[in-house]
Amino acid sequence: MSEQPVYDDQILEVYSYLWQYKDLLKGSPVLELDPGQVTPETKSTLMPQIEAKTKAVVAYLLGLRESGVSVSAMAAAIEKFYQKDDFWRRLLVKYAEAVHAREWSELQDEKKVIVEQVSSLSEKVASYRQERKEIIKAFAAAVEKEKFPVNAQKLFVNYLNMADKNPKEAWSVLTTNPAYFSPMITTDAAGKVVLSASEAKSQNEKLAQFLKKLKA
Repeated sequence: MSEQPVYDDQILEVYSYLWQYKDLLKGSPVLELDPGQVTPETKSTLMPQIEAKTKAVVAYLLGLRESGVSVSAMAAAIEKFYQKDDFWRRLLVKYAEAVHAREWSELQDEKKVIVEQVSSLSEKVASYRQERKEIIKAFAAAVEKEKFPVNAQKLFVNYLNMADKNPKEAWSVLTTNPAYFSPMITTDAAGKVVLSASEAKSQNEKLAQFLKKLKA
């Protein structure tokens, strides 16, 4: 995270003050690591220990459990216990501000990742939808070329909708009773019968056989 070096420096500054006045912290978690040992070479190794000890002492000073050291809890405790103690108030506020800045930075980083993921997903969805349209168009064209009395577009749209949930069942229905997805057209626009019930049944069976071969 880009803000980590700044955060480390802020926590180290707070820890150094705590170390300087550790004799006043009777009953608090014991500070054993001299901040003077922190060098550019040892900083990355020692920072986890420094961060943990700083948090533990801050929790002690604020009367909080370490698990409850949130920015809001710290702010409330500082206002309650340190209104008239400028030194400790400034030090505790400095720590709270550092934690807040890091959490805000992490939140922004997470937001960026989510935005990138959503953008990537949107692209995949758009690509999938386009691919789906092309599949429907291609298979519908093949059915229409054979002049089957059916709305081929509707047939494949409904078939793919079922296939999304149960591909095996959808394929079985498509190749045995495709009229389930789109009934045979038995009347024209004027309502005149152009296909009898027996003829519709026969066309449905022929279409089923055609679709089996179409997949292959």
